[in-house]
Amino acid sequence: MASSVGLVVGGGGAVSLALKRGNLRPAVMISGSYHASFDASDAYVDDTMKMVSLRLIPTVQLIGGESWSVEAGVGGGADTFITSPGSATVPGSFVHEGGAYVDPIATAMVATHFAVASSADLFLSFSLPVDLAPHRF
Repeated sequence: MASSVGLVVGGGGAVSLALKRGNLRPAVMISGSYHASFDASDAYVDDTMKMVSLRLIPTVQLIGGESWSVEAGVGGGADTFITSPGSATVPGSFVHEGGAYVDPIATAMVATHFAVASSADLFLSFSLPVDLAPHRF
């Protein structure tokens, strides 16, 4: 997030909608997460930030059986940073006003699914997000 930021706490969820027909079993995964307020500070400015992430990733099945499958896909989304800067040493007219900044994100993903019912499964996914136009604060 920034060089002065340590651990950032957050949470999220995902849902995958899939067709059960054909060899490729096309699907789409929709996910979102929220990261609670964290501070990004330097010697002059303190910036309190929050982040919301949304992703949409179309996938196809690579291999699988009746009760398991492995899928992969490439998609995208956005990370939205909500900032509230302030400073005890710099006059307010020199500090930006803050607001919401959106970064476009490309994401590659691989997931393994394990059936728990006829229309539900548990899955473990690994993704590699790439920020295409990162903001610098």
